[in-house]
Amino acid sequence: MALGARRSDILSLLLREGMWRSAAGLGIGILLALGLVRALSGLLVGVSSTDPLTFVIVPLALRYE
Repeated sequence: MALGARRSDILSLLLREGMWRSAAGLGIGILLALGLVRALSGLLVGVSSTDPLTFVIVPLALRYE
């Protein structure tokens, strides 16, 4: 811990930095996914290329595979 820093200051700093990086990664990932889905739209059958339910379920399924 830094000299003179309170525990709450350090925790706040870590959470702020973590949330900023998470939000940036999420934004970049969504933009890349939307770009990739346009390229692969010919392979999709029965699902629209920007189906929001698919964008939620697929990452969750891959996470808990």
